[in-house]
Amino acid sequence: MQNENRFHLMTNITRGDRRFRVSTVLLPTMHSGGQYETMVFATDAQGEVTDWGELMMDRYETEAEARAGHEAVCADFQPDEAAAELAV
Repeated sequence: MQNENRFHLMTNITRGDRRFRVSTVLLPTMHSGGQYETMVFATDAQGEVTDWGELMMDRYETEAEARAGHEAVCADFQPDEAAAELAV
């Protein structure tokens, strides 16, 4: 049974003809680098992961760092046009 209170952020991003899922979770045990982890995976048009080999991974010590890290990774994977709009 899955814990309903478990921390998990998930964002699907389309960049041209490529799609990604940015996923940030609270790991069940402490790992080097922190207990929160963000990973990016390739997805299909329906948002289903097509390859569980992560495109990038980062870890964080706190939930606040994890939330900020998730947003930063999402910004990195946004199309150039969206990033330009965010910078204005």
